[in-house]
Amino acid sequence: MRALAYHQVQNRIDYSWNTVSPATLRRQMRMLFAAGIRGVPFGEVSWNDAAASDERTIAVTFDDAMSGAVRHAVPVLAEFGFRGTFFVPTEWVGRENRWDSRFSGRRASHATWDELRMARDHGWEIASHAHSHRDLTHLDESSLTRECEAPMEIIMRELGVSVRSLSYPFGRCDDRVARAARETGYEFAALSTSPDRAGSVPDPMRVGRVCVRRFDLAIEFRAKWGGGPLHGWQRAKDRIAYFCNAGTPAVWQRWSGIR
Repeated sequence: MRALAYHQVQNRIDYSWNTVSPATLRRQMRMLFAAGIRGVPFGEVSWNDAAASDERTIAVTFDDAMSGAVRHAVPVLAEFGFRGTFFVPTEWVGRENRWDSRFSGRRASHATWDELRMARDHGWEIASHAHSHRDLTHLDESSLTRECEAPMEIIMRELGVSVRSLSYPFGRCDDRVARAARETGYEFAALSTSPDRAGSVPDPMRVGRVCVRRFDLAIEFRAKWGGGPLHGWQRAKDRIAYFCNAGTPAVWQRWSGIR
């Protein structure tokens, strides 16, 4: 079983490497469809049971629940009978994004609750990206608990759905964070790269994903889910991006004044 991680989807010029256009997303979903692969929500996969995995399905996920991603991804995936997951930082619903790098200087907005209701009504999973999108590995116990618990409470109140899945902000997780997520009641949690730990026993609290980025060529996108000689390179690219992104949480926290 595999998982793809997207972020923003929009038509306007945006030099963020985490943005893809609706046309690109459509081409990529068409490639999956043509290969006989079905896109499904992250929480519908048995990540703790490798024997139950289906190689003809792939989890399609979108971190940050950006407005553009919701407005474009839901209808694009529906063209192929696919559904996916939006990981929502609940404190930022309907607000302007403040942490993603935007070389154009323009900021995008996170989806509103009405947009998320639309996604829910189309069969999408609405899941947690923690509450305020802080690096969970740097928080004290009470703050960590709040970051994990708040999305469950807020999403249930606003959308009437139970939350099963979490995507760690900035992809950052350690043993303490994974334990807190599990104890809060999450069944599955997603990383932004493949897990550091190798082994035959899957860890549902450290599910690896492959990120899809603006400059991925068609052959590179196929390697992300189809294997082949370029698959290792795609995983290496994700690890490089993860390393380069490691300073973002500290810069964001210092700039915003959040502690």
